[in-house]
Amino acid sequence: MIAIHPGTSKKTLYKRWNISYYATIADKLIDKLHAKIIWTWGPGELETVETIVDRMNRESIIACKTENLRQLAEIFRKSNLFLGSDSGPMHIASFVKTPVVAIYGPTDPVVNAPYEKNPHIMVRKDLLCSPCRNRKCKSLQCMNMVMPDEVFDAVCKLLEIKNSKAN
Repeated sequence: MIAIHPGTSKKTLYKRWNISYYATIADKLIDKLHAKIIWTWGPGELETVETIVDRMNRESIIACKTENLRQLAEIFRKSNLFLGSDSGPMHIASFVKTPVVAIYGPTDPVVNAPYEKNPHIMVRKDLLCSPCRNRKCKSLQCMNMVMPDEVFDAVCKLLEIKNSKAN
């Protein structure tokens, strides 16, 4: 089971990955890894998740509303992997020891990295303008240049690492 959280806080919309890319990666995870995808969401994010699910070719699950962070953490704890951008939910997943694939763009992956003792891979483009934290950036190249295939490769690599440690 892979938990995907495409949202970020309302103040950090510039950290969100393209919704079409989320639909593509979710379909690919289902097709290639036979993953079950569960979408998590926070306040004001349900419509985004529903849009992503509508663009998918495969079936996935939209999690019910979580009433508190413990409930969200429990979804992540029961998942085999978390996928999302630099956000509070990504850090929660990392703290409950769920392997994390995090997509970074405008924020500094050194400063905002997942918990270092937890397995994780940060996917990002090394651009001159990134990290910048420019909330008004129009191009968002740093996020838009991260392709679903790169994220898929990171998921596969992290799951291999996790599986090899289990053996």
